[in-house]
Amino acid sequence: MRWWVITVVCTSALALAGCASTTTTVTEKQASEPASASEADASTATSTQSDAASPEGQEGPGSSSHAEDEQFCSSHSCIASFAEGHGRVVECNDGEWSHSGGLSGACSDHGGENKSSMSGEQQTEEEHGSAATSSSEASAGTSPLNTLGRYWSDVKEHSFGAAYEYLAPGAAAGLTKSQFIQSEEKAGIRDAQFEGEVAHEAGDTAEVRVTSLVTQDNEFGCREWAGDYGLTREQGKWLIVRASITPHSC
Repeated sequence: MRWWVITVVCTSALALAGCASTTTTVTEKQASEPASASEADASTATSTQSDAASPEGQEGPGSSSHAEDEQFCSSHSCIASFAEGHGRVVECNDGEWSHSGGLSGACSDHGGENKSSMSGEQQTEEEHGSAATSSSEASAGTSPLNTLGRYWSDVKEHSFGAAYEYLAPGAAAGLTKSQFIQSEEKAGIRDAQFEGEVAHEAGDTAEVRVTSLVTQDNEFGCREWAGDYGLTREQGKWLIVRASITPHSC
């Protein structure tokens, strides 16, 4: 895991290779007898519905299963953090596939989610959830603790583009948003749990003391962090300007 202001903790690069193949199941009758025109039409319709939303346990669009990540990604272009996603399989607007469909920040660095890859039911769920999401986003950064909680929540969910928005200008050691995302993807963060308390707040500056911060990544494993964060309020939103935190093994 990498932090950008006070200390940079280097991590080894993590290559999440793409993988997967689609599987077609035929009945004994289909294998031994020519299909009639009506059967062919029914087969096409069934295939289309399967592509739109795969059943639980079978990897594909709409699935929340990780059982066949390797097979799916061998025939689809998957984003680097596909295997770490905690949502549904969904196509991004740049043609790559994410496993964070339905979560805040999904495909945020790939043009957003491609709604046409969802089933009608999933699109309805997405629409119903949009009002709540908009309300939640409107309250983002309204307090120092809110900012840090959302930052670490986005990191945990691999929504690195969304996490970057909680950093004040210059707080990412000169990294652009895309560079920040690439570096975080390489870090291989698997989990992050943050708790803190406001130690000091005056005007547009605040200091938050870390009461508990536990991270898991592919290079260093489990680590606990101690220290504090400095934040500033800009245009009504609290942003992280520094991190004075140090790690030790769990």
